[in-house]
Amino acid sequence: MFKQANRASMGDHVWEQFVQLLNSGQYKLGEKLPPEAVMCEELQVSRPVLREVLRTLRYLGYLETVQGGGTYIAKMPLNSTLSEIKLRLALESTQLMEVWELRYIIEVAVAGLAAERATDTEIENIQQAAEHYEKSVLDGTNPNETIESTQKFHNEIARAAHNAVLMDVLEDISNLLTQSRESSIQVEGSSERATSHHRRIANAISDHNVPGAKEAMREHLLDVQRDLLSYIKSHER
Repeated sequence: MFKQANRASMGDHVWEQFVQLLNSGQYKLGEKLPPEAVMCEELQVSRPVLREVLRTLRYLGYLETVQGGGTYIAKMPLNSTLSEIKLRLALESTQLMEVWELRYIIEVAVAGLAAERATDTEIENIQQAAEHYEKSVLDGTNPNETIESTQKFHNEIARAAHNAVLMDVLEDISNLLTQSRESSIQVEGSSERATSHHRRIANAISDHNVPGAKEAMREHLLDVQRDLLSYIKSHER
């Protein structure tokens, strides 16, 4: 019944197949889904991937879970005309906030390491990246340049932490980080607020103020969180 999911975009493939099955009538209202182990085997995906899609489908009203009795196609979906675009947005929203959580865990600590370990040259690079970002925001004509400059700022901080494994991890998730920044930058005033945060972070690192750098990064990322939530809310209307 299911087709194998492409590992490059497993989540998308799983939800697309669910929508196809629901729209085609192959799954009837009230029908019980196969056990997770069976679905994972048929789809060739991990349980975390499958569970994320099932959780989103439950949230949107496609599925309902009976305690001790399995998961069923909802007898009364919250919105029977729910579009695939809305379903994709729900998955994207979940991913955006999970990426933010990862950033919060990693980047606060990274700022502290950079404040402790940065060389004079690295401090200069961080300050220059902050200035370039500010100029891009003031110019306001090239959003791509603004995104690239904020990425450079954060990358310079990561380099100053002097941890090769950390740099590999950030490289692996670079596309997700770009998606997060492309979303948050669309919220009015976000870039201007980030300018102030970047300046505080850069100055704390320049002063080798470890607690100050961590606190400045924490406040910056909490502001990013608010922007992402605003972005998600505006796209759910």
